[in-house]
Amino acid sequence: MGTGVTAEPSASGALRVDGAARRAWLLATLAGLALDFDGAIGDDTPLAEGGLGLDSLAVIDLVGAIEERMGVRIAEADITHEHFETAARLLRLLEARLG
Repeated sequence: MGTGVTAEPSASGALRVDGAARRAWLLATLAGLALDFDGAIGDDTPLAEGGLGLDSLAVIDLVGAIEERMGVRIAEADITHEHFETAARLLRLLEARLG
């Protein structure tokens, strides 16, 4: 049974993780950014209004954490409602970038 994390960092220094580990990491990271949110965070929980209530500064922190942990660059043009509406949409963006 794999841990989801490779033993060695990628060339960028980021650890490569499988889809399940990536999802778990993202949900835990979102929980850490949305301390006032009272409830379970799932794939379809809105990241902003009506859900976690992440503001622009929290999104910047999230992007920085993704770039550091996943070794994937998120361009400013990618920070849209389409990609950052829910965890599921954000995971789809990450999957597309990580292949």
